[in-house]
Amino acid sequence: MATGTIDEQKNEVAKVATAAVLATATVMLPLAATSTQRMMRRMGRRWGQLHRLIYLIAVLAILHFWWMRAGKNR
Repeated sequence: MATGTIDEQKNEVAKVATAAVLATATVMLPLAATSTQRMMRRMGRRWGQLHRLIYLIAVLAILHFWWMRAGKNR
């Protein structure tokens, strides 16, 4: 990403940030679908394992924030 015009660099940052948003949304969908009491009882211990994905979501959200800020500063 070090070469190219400023517009090309901004576009690259936007693509990566968009990918992070899509990955986060994809991971959040199963969390939302399994957040009811009924699903918690049905899934048992696996519910907790699935909901640990929130840590991945947090990392992706931070990366998205940094990439968006990097794109605005160029």
